[in-house]
This record gives sequence, structure tokens and C-alpha cells, in this order.
Amino acid sequence: MEDYNLLWLLKRELDALPDAPAAVRARAEQALSARAVVTNPRTFTEDPGTYRMWRDTVARALMDLT
Repeated sequence: MEDYNLLWLLKRELDALPDAPAAVRARAEQALSARAVVTNPRTFTEDPGTYRMWRDTVARALMDLT
């Protein structure tokens, strides 16, 4: 549930700032894709380090937009 909320906040901020710098927008969109942790509905990482790095990326992208 926490991940969903973080992604929802990131998407909302990204949508609210259409003129955000391209690099910031690209990092936010990459984090939103969650490809670092989920490749399809049945395949996801079980490595806690990878998951923590992705969550950190989402949080940093959110902070860059606010």
C-alpha cells in the first residue's frame, strides 16, 4: 500500500508539472514504470537491495518534483 501511495504521489506531481526539466521527468517516468522491480504480473525481484534502491529512486524523484 505504501508503494502505491508513493507512486500515486509521484504521478500526481509529474502531471502537475508538465514543464519539469527533461532529466527530472525522465527519472520520474522511469521510477513510475517500476521495471527495476517488476517485469510482468508474475515476475518481480526478490532481492531486498534492488527493491530498496527502487524505492529510494521513487522518493528522490518525488522530492525533485516538489
